[in-house]
Amino acid sequence: MAVGPLCGTIRECRGYICAYLPVRSKLMPSSSNRPAIAHKAIWALLIIGVAARVVIALYYAPSYYPDSRDYLQFADQIQRWDFTNYTGMRTPAYPLLLALTGSSATVVWLIQMILGLATAAFLFSATLRQSTSPALAFLLGLIFLLTVNHLFFEAAILTETLSTFFLLLSWWQMGRMFQDRQFGARSLLLLSVITTLAWLTRPLLLVLAPLFGALLVSRLRKAPSAHYGPILLCYVVPIVAAIIGWCMFNQVVLGYFGISTTLGLNLVNHSGALIQDAPPEYSDIKDVFLQRMARQKPGPTSHVMVIWDTYPAMMEKTGLSFAALSQRLARMSITLFLQHPQAYLASVYRAWLTFWESTIYWYPNDIASAQLREWLTSMLDIQERLRALVNALFGFAALSLVSDRVRRRISNCDMIVLTIAIVAVGSVVQAFLEYGENARYAVPFQPLILWTVFIWIKALFTRVPPLPVSARDGQAVV
Repeated sequence: MAVGPLCGTIRECRGYICAYLPVRSKLMPSSSNRPAIAHKAIWALLIIGVAARVVIALYYAPSYYPDSRDYLQFADQIQRWDFTNYTGMRTPAYPLLLALTGSSATVVWLIQMILGLATAAFLFSATLRQSTSPALAFLLGLIFLLTVNHLFFEAAILTETLSTFFLLLSWWQMGRMFQDRQFGARSLLLLSVITTLAWLTRPLLLVLAPLFGALLVSRLRKAPSAHYGPILLCYVVPIVAAIIGWCMFNQVVLGYFGISTTLGLNLVNHSGALIQDAPPEYSDIKDVFLQRMARQKPGPTSHVMVIWDTYPAMMEKTGLSFAALSQRLARMSITLFLQHPQAYLASVYRAWLTFWESTIYWYPNDIASAQLREWLTSMLDIQERLRALVNALFGFAALSLVSDRVRRRISNCDMIVLTIAIVAVGSVVQAFLEYGENARYAVPFQPLILWTVFIWIKALFTRVPPLPVSARDGQAVV
């Protein structure tokens, strides 16, 4: 998993960092001491990150949550190669990681610690490449490494750490290609593989594929060669093949052609508020849902997540499998959305707002040191307040890009536009499909939000360069 790029970061930062995590030396003249500073900064960053994780490991233990069971069950099925009880709820990347470790929570935690450090290294690299400031790169990497929720997601048997890693790695690879103006077959193939691993870890990250593709087409059309189509296939084919291949696997095993069988249940988190108006053919599942709702405290969100308590009873009453029930719930939800589009959009908006909230998965009472527990709780409170500020600034940064004056302050503006698009599209797509744990969907995007805000702030204090005589753009090399 990107061992080569990570080793390049550590080994060749003096260049900066002349091989695989580059801010090319042409951006930092040989007379500058920035390469030496960057080399020391990344080592200091990793040492601090390791120290923080050692402290947590001394007083905490790997943690499990309701979703952990699904990943562990799928991992066991992969190990035994027996999919008799397979439900299709989870995509295979994270269960495969669990299977490779023998589902050892301790080993998984160690791997996720390493992934956290690697993610910080890629964030450091991308920041240095964009800003040429070792101090800013160090600051961003340090904030990520010491963020309490990321520290404890590393200890959780959940996909957040792996999702964050693949998202940052794909985004970093895209930035590297744009920085070097190298869009050859090998680079595109590598980007495609990383993007595929990202959505196979968390399906929401499939939004990366069209966003990367659109920007690649835009840039490749400016290449000297008009024959960019075959080169672009190196990016498109692996992603499309993986999507079709995974959907075919679910079709063969479950009779369900799709990426995940949770879609129908997730949509009920929106349609549950409207289920009274469900057509008569859905009366059996409606009755089960309303019986469970009767035990809920009345409120505008009382229906949210109720489906996860009621689906076993629905399966028993209808005799449907999990996949078939999900398909039926999806049809019912779509029918209700068409009947009540305004109510659905209002629910989507509320879900979108929760994307920007803070979330942490941990068991603070399991921290053996009371002093450490108290300190981490205080840090978490401070970080949540700062995250709210950063989220607000992210909105200002996105809106400010309509100004040509702001865009001219930012080198490689395509990357900041792409980063904002990734976060914006991801936040909207998840809101349309889910209402419940939306803040958890935001976790992999948080480093990108932070990066955007800091690059934008730096740009505000950068002298605006004069307009060029001609609007020449760098040509892509294919």
